[in-house]
Amino acid sequence: MNKQELSEKIHAAYDKLGKGESAKMVDDLFEFIIDSLLKGEEVKVAGFGTFIVRASAERKGINPKTKETITISAKKSVKFRPSKPLKDRLMQK
Repeated sequence: MNKQELSEKIHAAYDKLGKGESAKMVDDLFEFIIDSLLKGEEVKVAGFGTFIVRASAERKGINPKTKETITISAKKSVKFRPSKPLKDRLMQK
C-alpha cells in the first residue's frame, strides 16, 4: 500500500472527509512523526509499534572488490519495533 492508497482508504472509511482532507491528514501524520524523530523522540503508537532513531558510529570496513580498508561514516537510521498485539496478529495469518 502506498500513501495515495492509504489516503483513499481513510476517505472511504470516513464519509465526511473529502479526498483532499484525507490526503492532508496522511501527509500531516507523517510530518508529525518525522518532526518527532528529528527531535530525537520515540514515536509510540499503542497496539502498533515504536519508531526510534538509532545512531551507528563510524567504523572500519573492507571493500570486497579491492580488499582495501575503508572508513564507513557514522549514520542515523529509523528503526521500527512492532508491538506485541501487532506481532500476535501477524502470527495468526
